Formats: sequence, C-alpha cells, structure tokens
Amino acid sequence: MTYQLYRKTTLGNSLQKSLDDPIQSQQITPQLSLQVVKMDKVKIVACDGKKTGSNAAE
Repeated sequence: MTYQLYRKTTLGNSLQKSLDDPIQSQQITPQLSLQVVKMDKVKIVACDGKKTGSNAAE
C-alpha cells in the first residue's frame, strides 16, 4: 500500500520520468528500467516495515 502511494508522489513520478526518457532515446533498455523500479520497490517496502522515531508503536 505504501509503495502505491509513493509511486503517485512527485518523487515517484520523477523516478518514472527519469527512466522513461533514456528508454525513449535508447540509452537504457526497458529491462534495466524494470530492474531499477523493482529495486526501488524493495527499498520502499523495507523502509515501510521499520518503526522509527517517537511515534513508533511498541
């Protein structure tokens, strides 16, 4: 859920645009773009599972 919300933010949209442009100019392959997006998802999901700060429930 958090990942889907993130992808709709300015930062998430910027990542997609930064990958779309080099694909269109054939500087990177679509497969490389998918690998980057998968890695991004793993990091976001992993961060979502961590509880930090004073608002963390114990």
